[in-house]
Amino acid sequence: MAPRLAGMADYVYSIRITFDTIFIRDTGNGNAPGDVYFLAEVGGRSKGRSPTFRVTPNSTLDLKGTTYSWEFRVLGTPSPISVKVDCWDHNPRSADDPLGSLTTSVGPPWSAKKEKRTATGANFDLAYSVDVTSVSIGKNTVALVSRQATGSSYKSTLKAPNVALVVLTKISGLYKPGHDDRAAPAPGTTRGSGYLKGYLSEDDKGRIFRNRTPKGEWKKNTQYIELTVRIEPATIKLPSGAKVTWSFEDPDDPTNEGPDVHEEAGRILDPNDYGVASKTGAKPIDNDPSSKKKASARFEEVDPKYALSGSDTAIDLPTRTTKVRFHVSDIAGDNYKIKATVKPDPTIDMSIPGETGIMTVWDRIDLEYVKMASAAELPVDQIAAHYDIACAQVDVSLKRIVSGAADLAVMGPDNRSAYDKCDKYATKASGQFTKEGEGGWFFIVAANRMLPTKTATILWEGDAKAHGAFVRLPSAVTLSETPAVVRVFNPAKVSGMGSPKPNDRDIHIKFQVRKAPGSDLNITPHDFHLPQDPDTSFLDADLSHYGFAIGTTISVQVMGFGDQSLVTAGISPGGADIGTKHFFGGRLLVFTQSMDTAEFIRVLCHELCHAFDNAHKCGNWDWVRRADRKSCCMNYWFQFVLDGAVPRAPILWTQNRANADLCGPHIRRMRDYHLQDNPGLKWP
Repeated sequence: MAPRLAGMADYVYSIRITFDTIFIRDTGNGNAPGDVYFLAEVGGRSKGRSPTFRVTPNSTLDLKGTTYSWEFRVLGTPSPISVKVDCWDHNPRSADDPLGSLTTSVGPPWSAKKEKRTATGANFDLAYSVDVTSVSIGKNTVALVSRQATGSSYKSTLKAPNVALVVLTKISGLYKPGHDDRAAPAPGTTRGSGYLKGYLSEDDKGRIFRNRTPKGEWKKNTQYIELTVRIEPATIKLPSGAKVTWSFEDPDDPTNEGPDVHEEAGRILDPNDYGVASKTGAKPIDNDPSSKKKASARFEEVDPKYALSGSDTAIDLPTRTTKVRFHVSDIAGDNYKIKATVKPDPTIDMSIPGETGIMTVWDRIDLEYVKMASAAELPVDQIAAHYDIACAQVDVSLKRIVSGAADLAVMGPDNRSAYDKCDKYATKASGQFTKEGEGGWFFIVAANRMLPTKTATILWEGDAKAHGAFVRLPSAVTLSETPAVVRVFNPAKVSGMGSPKPNDRDIHIKFQVRKAPGSDLNITPHDFHLPQDPDTSFLDADLSHYGFAIGTTISVQVMGFGDQSLVTAGISPGGADIGTKHFFGGRLLVFTQSMDTAEFIRVLCHELCHAFDNAHKCGNWDWVRRADRKSCCMNYWFQFVLDGAVPRAPILWTQNRANADLCGPHIRRMRDYHLQDNPGLKWP
């Protein structure tokens, strides 16, 4: 923790809190051994999730010599320091169970001591040590010196120590989450973080934005902060040529540490925290795990007055200040911690450094949100909660409600005209995207419908035969119109159920019908894509992949065209086609009259993810650890989730699991992707 001034303080305190042992009474498995881990915060600073320990009830975890030690340096009287520990029972097949929580604090008298605290519910005890060092940096009004004999030539001299304390006073370009620094926010807009004077990321949550200057302006390939320090106390005697030495470290990525993060996703987000079998700890030096960075961390001189030589900056002696610029990498999720200390000199008795908390690289996206007056409101303010784990701050920075000619009941009478209208609507010249072409801006529209309402008819229902890429109907069946989709029902859920079977996503999947020669319905297989490859699928799953052998009897419904068979919930118009590849344009229309309101947030998160040049239909579970797993928002509801085998295969009847959260591969892709290089966004 960086030192803080507290009036005319005369003492610098160094307080170290070290965990010694944790005594586990209950493992959550009765009298049997269990897998236990803990999460600890001291003074709001986390060391990340501990390794998983295999323990028996009433056993002790010896933590001496580990990394569970925190040091706080404070100028002036220290405030109490909070201590919080949560213990968890790890269950590899479902959500982890809490074993207990302990909250306490270390406060005065500030002296060395050992403490033991018992958690609520008495499931564990924490034993920790406190070590305290204090140094006087002021002038005492009374001082004791040795008494000399009368006539002695020996003299006793009292000399106050010359202590140099580095105090961080300002970090430009560092933003505090939850703080809105706008003077007068417009109604309906949001801001996920803001600049707060004196904020040093003491909570380890500070954000540094990619492609932004410290003033928050978008600038391509620019990501840095500027740090200013002052040397205290005012009475310090600094030698001519005094310098401050700067250094930085790469701490552990904390985003995979919570008990709600599934190990599958955690291994992708922070792979060096895991061994072959399980999580082994929270390890540092883990930036850019995919080796995608185009920029590296470095210090840069800000002003000749603060000349930079190597990692040292000159101190302006009259003001006792110096300043440096620190460039970060261009990978979201990379994090840093910076230390500044006065360079050693014989005239300085003690040098006490100043430190930031952990600061993390983020994207910041400005949304221009346009709501058609007759359309339903979209929960655009909820996107941020689902994108935080991708280190992407989504701000609704401009909101407008449009009426008249801009308030459309449908985008067109047919697909071709509707797509053309969507493309134009998402422009500045012919539509509503006033921020088109400005760096950092995306566009969202709450629209009504893509096409006019049409009720789909059940053309036929009954038993048919599965033949891989086609469904064979009984030869006597004649369809009254061109089929659009064929629904295939889960036999375990519809056994004994009469006709017509309900439109219940939990009991059926569906395939689009490409053509219908005779009694055969040729279907479009379900395509699955790696996040980075929207143009080429790695699996095209037909009925055989979905567990229906050739000739198997299946229960089906054949549907005509209409809302119940095929309906467009959202679209990402614009973008750019370069060669055979399409780049998404960061523009989306969500058709609020074509789905239930509960689906809005999933569609928003799905369509916005495309702007990071991400493919949909990944077949992955989302990142959240829970007993009833959900699938990534990029999936389509009527496709199965895939297993983790090589090659991957569908997990039968796992449809209708999609929610608003992303999967580990999509999160990693978003962090690694260089938005500024996406030609579809058409940023300068």
